[in-house]
This record gives sequence, C-alpha cells and structure tokens, in this order.
Amino acid sequence: MTCLVIGSGKRVEDTLIPALKIVRERTYLFSRNNEKREYLCSRYNIEGLNNLSDLPKEVTKIFLAIPSTEFLSYVKLLSKMNLDQTELFIETPIIGQLKNFQIFKYSKYFKDILVCEDWISKPFFKILRILQEQKRLGGIKTIIYKNSGFSYHALAATRSLLNYERLIYGRVIHTNHNKKTFFVRFPRNSMRLEYPIDYLRGEIEVIFDKGVVLYSLDDNLMKKGSVPYDEKTSADRLFIVNPSISSKRIASYNVNGEEFDFSDSEISRKIVSQLNALEIKNKSIENQEKIISMALKLLNKDDQKYDLYEGTYDSFVIAFLNRFNFYFDLPIMRHSLVFGFLKLAKTL
Repeated sequence: MTCLVIGSGKRVEDTLIPALKIVRERTYLFSRNNEKREYLCSRYNIEGLNNLSDLPKEVTKIFLAIPSTEFLSYVKLLSKMNLDQTELFIETPIIGQLKNFQIFKYSKYFKDILVCEDWISKPFFKILRILQEQKRLGGIKTIIYKNSGFSYHALAATRSLLNYERLIYGRVIHTNHNKKTFFVRFPRNSMRLEYPIDYLRGEIEVIFDKGVVLYSLDDNLMKKGSVPYDEKTSADRLFIVNPSISSKRIASYNVNGEEFDFSDSEISRKIVSQLNALEIKNKSIENQEKIISMALKLLNKDDQKYDLYEGTYDSFVIAFLNRFNFYFDLPIMRHSLVFGFLKLAKTL
C-alpha cells in the first residue's frame, strides 16, 4: 500500500507521518514549502514530490493535510487525475467556508472520500466499547468531557459511540476567564464539554445504564477515593482507564490498575513498541494517542468509517454553535433537516 501526504504542517510532522512509519506504508510527500518538504523527507526517510503530476500510479491513499481554505481547490485538482481507486482523506474540520460543501460533487472521482479524524479511534474509546460489551454496561446515557476535548473532536467521538445519532439541541454557555460549556442533546443521550482544555488534568466520564467508565491520566485516582460517580453505581461497576507512562512514553493501557489491550494483544503491543522506537518532537500523551489512533485506522483495526457526510455534519454543527451559541434541529429518519437543506443548497 502506498500513500501520498499533501501538506507539511505540524499535523503532518507530529502525527500523520509517524503513524505511517509505524505501519510501514511507503509514503510520498508533496508540499509547496520546498524547504519543509525536504526537511521532513530527510528526517523520516520518505520520498518527496516536486509536482502532483508526478504522482505514482500505485498510490491508494491520499491525505489532504492543509488549511480548510484550500480543500476545495485541491479536491478539484485531484479529481482530474484518474484516482477512482484511491481513498482521499481530508483533514478536520471541513467547514471553515460553506463553499466546501461542493466537495460532495467530486466524490464520484475517488474510491471514497473520508475524514481524517483520529479522536474517534483513540485507545480509550476502543477500550470503552470492549468494556460496554464485556461488562454488559447497557446503553450510554451521558458523556462528560471535563477540560479534556476540543469541541469538534469530542462531538465526533460521541456520535461515533452513539452510532451517529443526530443532534436535536445544543447550546454554549460562556462564563468568566475564557470558560465555556457545551451542552448537546441527542434523542436518547447527552454530551457535556467543559472548557478550557487541559489534557494533562482533564477527564472523560461516560455514564452507562449499568456503570461508569472514566478516563484520566491520574493512575492514582482510585486510591485517592476521589472519583465522583452516581451513588447508584457500585464500586464494581466503575472502570478507570489510563495509560501507563514510562520515560514520557505510553507503555500500555490499564483498567482499574490491570493491563488492558485496546485492540488484539499482538496489534496493541506492536503499535506501542513501534511508537516508542520513533523519534518524535511532540511527545505529549495527547499526540502519542493520536499517532496510535491513526495507526489503528491505517491498519483497518479501528472499526470506524468516518465518511465525508458525517465529518462535514460535525464540522457544521460546531461551527454553528461557536457562531450563534445554540443549535436546534429536527432529525427525520436519522437525517438532519437543517444540514440536509444546506448541503442541497450549496451543491446545486
């Protein structure tokens, strides 16, 4: 399998190329920034392209990791290059400009257009799905991101867990000192997201019908006895997930202090081992988890197909909430009325 990455920003340097190196994909890089392209090609031992017209025929995946203002022009250009057997992955968020709705018109020129959203494949959410089934936790009632998630990524992850339910209502409440809270309501579930973001101290709490799963970097949380959970939830229905850190690198994942694989054991250990062998500049736990997520996606081990429709929908909803501080919709047959009308109007 051969990939092309278009772009040379921090996302490419910190996450995309390291993930591609883990899964040992042959990688080409194109960027209009010649100096940065040459630097990345030298650093990661990948091949650079001076012109997109030099694109090798064997490329099966293209990653468009550039500002959203340039998405449409590149999609138009690539649509003329006989890529009907190639998957196109577009970075997030898609909706910076409404003209990007026109990307839908070019879907027929590619094998598929997908959205390169790694949060939905984070090890925690993989473990969460496993626990939900193994421990028979029932359905999800509420997901609370306590200073732990950027709005778009949190919404994408939440909807992937809810089988891509549509919103019926959302609002944003602003308080002092740059604090704000997103409240989102689905037909049978809800989400709350608290700002500002602090990935080191933030937590994710998922409340099920029959239990609670909590993500935290604090591996002493259970010992401290400071875990806030519903009084109806017994201690044996509380599951704390955290990464085990060694020399500032993720070594494994634990559930209630016991090692727990986020995929089958061979894949989990292989990805973590390859990650630890890489020389990466951004060693934050958040970025390491993004690299793991992208590796799972490239290996088709994330069980997620986050397509253009879902990615554009999430991007539109967050853009609307950020602009107007509210969102209201009437989902019909699992389709958004507001989003459907706008998509139709902008692609005519």
